[in-house]
Amino acid sequence: MPARAKIRPTPLNLTVLGMLGGGPLHPYAIQSRMKAWGKDRVVDVSQRATLYKTIRLLRESLAELDRELHSESGPPRLFLLETEYVRAVTAAELKWVKSVVDDLSAGRLEWKMEDLADIAKNFTPPDPV
Repeated sequence: MPARAKIRPTPLNLTVLGMLGGGPLHPYAIQSRMKAWGKDRVVDVSQRATLYKTIRLLRESLAELDRELHSESGPPRLFLLETEYVRAVTAAELKWVKSVVDDLSAGRLEWKMEDLADIAKNFTPPDPV
């Protein structure tokens, strides 16, 4: 496997990564957002080809890093346990939420305010004396 190209922390690279922190964006949207946020005063985004090249290089570098992290030669699993745990918990929570929504939509689970009020009345602890 060829060695991963070292991505320098240039202002454009760091700005693009910062823009992607909120989720995936098309290069045109990145360029527009950079201009709207005034980043074009610090980073030259006038040439869209440069932006496309930067995004392609970052994508390739991040994909290679991801492959390394999931390979035998990547860092030991011990250092990734917390991230692995968070991903597993998030996936389980999402699965549970989807099942509740499915049950509500199919009528297998009802959410009536009257029933909830009755339950709350029966389970509300008495006021301390």
